[in-house]
Amino acid sequence: MLREKRVLFASLMLFIYGFGQSMLMPILPLYANMLTGSAAWAVFIFAFRDFIQIFLRIPSGSLSDRIGRKPVMLLGAGCFTLAQLLYFFSSNILYLSSAVAIEGFSMALFNPPSQSLYSEIAPKGKLGETMGYWNMTMGLRSMVAPVVGGFLAEIFPNYRPIFLITCGITLTGGLLIALLLPETNPQKQRGKLLNEIRYSLKYIMVIPKTLREVFRNRNILSSSLAIFFQGFINGPFNSYFAIHASNMGFTESVIGSFYTARSLPTFTTPLIGRLSDRIGRIIPIMIGFILYLTSLALIPSLNIYFLLMLLFVSLGISGRLINISTMAGIAEGSAEQRGAGLGVWGTMLRLGMTFGSLVMGTFVSFFPIYWAFYLASLIAIMGVIVVFFTNRGAKPLQNTVKRVN
Repeated sequence: MLREKRVLFASLMLFIYGFGQSMLMPILPLYANMLTGSAAWAVFIFAFRDFIQIFLRIPSGSLSDRIGRKPVMLLGAGCFTLAQLLYFFSSNILYLSSAVAIEGFSMALFNPPSQSLYSEIAPKGKLGETMGYWNMTMGLRSMVAPVVGGFLAEIFPNYRPIFLITCGITLTGGLLIALLLPETNPQKQRGKLLNEIRYSLKYIMVIPKTLREVFRNRNILSSSLAIFFQGFINGPFNSYFAIHASNMGFTESVIGSFYTARSLPTFTTPLIGRLSDRIGRIIPIMIGFILYLTSLALIPSLNIYFLLMLLFVSLGISGRLINISTMAGIAEGSAEQRGAGLGVWGTMLRLGMTFGSLVMGTFVSFFPIYWAFYLASLIAIMGVIVVFFTNRGAKPLQNTVKRVN
């Protein structure tokens, strides 16, 4: 698989494009906390980013099914560039909320087509492994970029210059995608772009129907619920952990290094995908939730750098076990409209992230912020129980992925 030039080339393009976004991981929560003066708002505000994606992931995937993957990805890249500029000019919560919302637009437009692109170059029987390479690309940039962002935050007198740097990186990545990345779904436009967008937005009205149809298959139902719980846990985590770590005396670069540690297991993603191809999706998902609840429960009681790094490695393994297995499971059940199907995956993920941010933002306004880790651990226990019972009696899915020559 590593010799597959299309996979390597696509990975390089996605790495460059997303590097700037990953640089902001240790910075945005602290920037939001600084502007709003409230840890609760710094967690709560990012619910806007995820809420928007609930409604746009499926239309985005549908649009890429109709007009091709690259045009929709480039539209997302343009939105993300605009979001960086708004972050730079933000002086109050209104500007900040607008930037967060536009970033939500960009993620909803970019991710389903990029996931679909990977699934369309998957050899038969290796969908999980190929999606592992997509996840590995996301993880590789998260290994380096957060430390770079945190280091720059300690050099510059404030956070604003960093947004100009990430804006330039995003523009460079978008241009490379436009000029060099091959199209895997070459569709001719059936009408003008605005008309195609309006057509795809109609899918917003049928999201409940789409979800009901997907959930008829118990395997897909359990995968969808698993990614919902994973989103609930991960959605607000970066925000409240960054503030908690800052309160503990850790600097931005050290906070960024924790996120790097979480990305270290990225090299295992193809192996995890191969494992889920062989033993099924449910076992890796359950192991992932068990690791989640253990690691989250231990974090607030530790302030030793090395031990926290180990816990973040565990969190990274947990996320990849769940992400890859659920992504592959849902893609198997939506081979004819894979863009829309992976849009369902993203919708459930962002639905969980939205609820997670809302719940955690409200929670930390009444309770000490370190209690949020215990609540997240409880959510992981609920995920284990719900996924186990929804998957009982499910029949294995047939791998329906076609190889692209």
